[in-house]
Amino acid sequence: MKKLLLLTLSLFCLGLSAQTKNFKVDTNKVGLSFVVDPNKNDHEVKVKVKNISTQKLDLMWTREALMMPENSSSFICDANLCYAPFTSNCPFDSPNELNPGASFDLKLTYIDNGTADPAHVVIWVYEKEDTASKLKVDFLFNKTIASSKTVADVSKIKLYPNPANTAFSLQNANGVTYVELFSLLGRKVMAYNMNGGRSIDISNLSEGVYIVKMFNSNKQVVKTVRLQKRFERA
Repeated sequence: MKKLLLLTLSLFCLGLSAQTKNFKVDTNKVGLSFVVDPNKNDHEVKVKVKNISTQKLDLMWTREALMMPENSSSFICDANLCYAPFTSNCPFDSPNELNPGASFDLKLTYIDNGTADPAHVVIWVYEKEDTASKLKVDFLFNKTIASSKTVADVSKIKLYPNPANTAFSLQNANGVTYVELFSLLGRKVMAYNMNGGRSIDISNLSEGVYIVKMFNSNKQVVKTVRLQKRFERA
């Protein structure tokens, strides 16, 4: 009988709690190390979100994949529902309602692609009526946290024009070496090696909205952006 690889999970906290004046998250970094198990490819981690104010809060979240291996995915479960992998934002009409002193578990499930490749997902938690005061939680799978300098550099990457007609360009993207475009259904429609250039031809694509994934030299996703392809009208 063929010997199966056993799953080895080791949950570890990497940071201290983070909080605003009204709510807190029990850690700002949480990680999971694992080896591949052919019978189990989902890995769940969670953080506790608590209302530390004297008033009822409506809490929202946004999920951002900073590093996601090809054919892998992640999804969120909050106090209300478990959402599909394509849902990256808490629905505006379904906030997590928390009474004073109450808490809930915000869970992230990572679905591996049959390898132990590292992944990095960020969840931002914030009040529905106060989007400026956000708490960031890093969810790490088989990796360590990137430096703050790397994050700052990534935030400067710009895609223009958007909407685009026949081509678009990248600005402040010195670390980007490879770009992939996906339809909203998740089908890869284009791959492009930068090779020193920053202009990407999309004249062969149909009109619509696409997801642009930018990779560094290590094939790690450094930024994901939505692009609208629109034909010029005569």
